[in-house]
Amino acid sequence: VDIGGGSTEVVLSSGGVVEHLSSLRLGAVRLTERFPGIEDTDPAVYARVRRFIDRQIREAVGKPPLTPQVMIGTG
Repeated sequence: VDIGGGSTEVVLSSGGVVEHLSSLRLGAVRLTERFPGIEDTDPAVYARVRRFIDRQIREAVGKPPLTPQVMIGTG
């Protein structure tokens, strides 16, 4: 998972073979602009952002073709 300012890239791989690649419009800057107040850690805003992100990931990735054993994130 590579989290940038405008997007997040998700790569699922197994045995060195890429099984799935998605680019999501879920960057840190983009989310901060879309959800004003998130930087104040308001629990209600955070919950809305979390639901939005979960929905975007489900739509783009769906059910992974494999069960991830390790996740590596960069930003």
